[in-house]
Amino acid sequence: MNKFFTFLFALTLSTSMFAQTKEVIIKMNHLYNGAPFTLNSTYEVDENISIEFSRIEFYLHLNSLISSTDQSVDLEDTYLLVNPEQNEYSIGHHTTSNINTLLFHIGVESELNHNDPTLLLSNHPLAPQVPSMHWGWAAGYRFVAIEAMLDKDQDGILEAVIQYHAVDDAYYTSLSISDASVETETSITFHLDVNYDKMFENINTSNAGVFHGSYPQNQSLIDNIVDNNVFSVTENLSIEEVNTLGTIYPNPFIDILNLELQLNSSIHLYNTLGALIEVYELSPGLHQIETSQLTKGMYIVSINNLGTTEYLKLLKE
Repeated sequence: MNKFFTFLFALTLSTSMFAQTKEVIIKMNHLYNGAPFTLNSTYEVDENISIEFSRIEFYLHLNSLISSTDQSVDLEDTYLLVNPEQNEYSIGHHTTSNINTLLFHIGVESELNHNDPTLLLSNHPLAPQVPSMHWGWAAGYRFVAIEAMLDKDQDGILEAVIQYHAVDDAYYTSLSISDASVETETSITFHLDVNYDKMFENINTSNAGVFHGSYPQNQSLIDNIVDNNVFSVTENLSIEEVNTLGTIYPNPFIDILNLELQLNSSIHLYNTLGALIEVYELSPGLHQIETSQLTKGMYIVSINNLGTTEYLKLLKE
């Protein structure tokens, strides 16, 4: 009998711990001058020089998650190889909550930077890539790889090459971002804007050139990534996406929330700790939700229909 109760206690504890785990997701909006960014499209650099990017890739080493109560969750061997064609990255499940800060680095830590990438599993971001992100054991990885063509003489023809391949342990640089997360019962999602235009401010990209390795131009690029808000918090945490399923206003709100829905939808209201406050099953059309009973502060609303869920952070004044 004692063995049965021991087993039951262990099962209950295991289930409780599993129930507290949440998937941590990094969601990125790739932007250039505030508009969606895509490779092989024409943009402007240095105010009026046309540029077309064929490659932008860079490594992020995710170090830890920090809660509002300063509890830290270390992320071991967690790397992202970021490119503009991927918007969402899952970094696993963690038993934590109320996360509001992500600590990370540009690049690859020195211990791994000079290891053999062929020893890693093929799905690891540091494994061999095509095109290659590794420049050899002595040099290490390309922390950032950017390749583009410029219309340097402004004749309508993209004839000048610009390449930044930042390769050096010195480029391993720390960053952090706070107040970018939306938390529910099952997930913590960081919503980041990646503002590529800010990478190239005041570094004379329009002069063209090929900079492979350690160059002042590559250092200026890294400095811009760190200091020029290349990574920023998505305004209103994906309010534009919510508009694809429905519209919620005003934000901030006081006693009433208006919802305009296109389809039958399930609406979930959470506090910032991810605790579910209320569920509304609503039909298409305009609805009003009474919110006078809510205390002042930040809330999260999810809209779900046809298997798609989108989130919006709202402020009660």
